[in-house]
Amino acid sequence: MHIRNFLIALLCLWPGLIGQIWAAPPVLYAVTRATRDYRHPGISHPAAGLFVTHDKGETWDHLGWPYGKFFSVSARRLTDGEILLCQACGNGVLISDNSGASWRIATGWEITECLKTAIHPTDPRIIYTATAYGIYKSTDGGQTWSQRNRGLISTFTSALLIDPDNAQLLFCATEAGVHRSQNAGESWKPIGLLGKGIRTLHQHPQNSAILVAGTENDGLFMSTDRGKSWQAVNRGLHHPTIYAFCFVPGEPQTLFCGTYRGGVYRSRDLGQTWKAVNKGLPSCSVHAMTADPQDPQTLYAGTLGFGVWRSRDGGDSWEFSGLQNSEVWDFHWLADQSFTAQP
Repeated sequence: MHIRNFLIALLCLWPGLIGQIWAAPPVLYAVTRATRDYRHPGISHPAAGLFVTHDKGETWDHLGWPYGKFFSVSARRLTDGEILLCQACGNGVLISDNSGASWRIATGWEITECLKTAIHPTDPRIIYTATAYGIYKSTDGGQTWSQRNRGLISTFTSALLIDPDNAQLLFCATEAGVHRSQNAGESWKPIGLLGKGIRTLHQHPQNSAILVAGTENDGLFMSTDRGKSWQAVNRGLHHPTIYAFCFVPGEPQTLFCGTYRGGVYRSRDLGQTWKAVNKGLPSCSVHAMTADPQDPQTLYAGTLGFGVWRSRDGGDSWEFSGLQNSEVWDFHWLADQSFTAQP
């Protein structure tokens, strides 16, 4: 009887146990704009563009085109197990539907200076790109695109978010403030921070009503009601141009931001106060920030000219993590790397 009960319990727990045993570390992508290394004829020089690490920053592999004007990347896992990658660059949107093995330019001559991409959370055929000339949308996996600028005060769009609870609800950051669409980009309405140049826009992973906007020269602003109202959250923040921002999974009160010439700042009280945390980090501008989705103590800072730096102690100290001399513009996690036995 005891053996039978044990076997029944084991069968019930089997999928979860296998998932834990075979869970792989999440994959982190980094996009570099360029490197500080000089280029000389006749010798090899380092690539720029898209890099990936499968071991939390110990090693990095290059994917795709070796040179170009790259800005950011987004990724989704497809039903066949391959990874859909959408890379925003000066030439348009580059798409790979086979985990980076091959690429195609998905946009025409009229769509350039793409700064961000966003993939629909459940339908990978729907892709948005934010550009210097506004927002474009594809509903067929990048085969065709249509402009979605109705209602935008400024078309220079630096960030684009799809609300995780409602894919019809979008937010974008422009040179003239934050805009919202309630119909999947068909029309837009300005909702706050009018006249301020927004550099980065993020939504809280555990409370989607919270939005944070980083600005040029005006610091950080937070909304707790999906953009209806905004408050400055700059106490202790001595560098007011914000290039990067991240929430910390599992620690809803902890925030990090990357600044122009001020390195990294940390808040432990949801932005009410900030403190510089730059031990070990070179004096630099930080253009990308992210936290490990499996380990809240591990963070990454992408610098302009000094590569990737990693903290293993929640930001108290930093160590070099690769891509030497690179200008790192973006990070993106693909965190669904687990294998579970099927019943």
